[in-house]
Amino acid sequence: MSDELRIVVEAVQTDRAEGSATRFGFDLAWTASRDGGGWLIEVPRGHSLGPDGRGAFEVVTGDDWRGFAAAVEREIRRGE
Repeated sequence: MSDELRIVVEAVQTDRAEGSATRFGFDLAWTASRDGGGWLIEVPRGHSLGPDGRGAFEVVTGDDWRGFAAAVEREIRRGE
């Protein structure tokens, strides 16, 4: 299990992108839609317990939503 955040962009269209992110063996699906000059990143609701009773969202994002969203946006832009 790696503590490194791995982001996979599965599809990029003109105004939509989707993919997944993995950390510590936990996967978190994400979608993105164009928002002006950037991308609005969203993840589905759900709960699966990770280390210390935290959910997959907290584990994969590292409790840093802004950093996570910025990393996803960088990967989307890399594939454009």
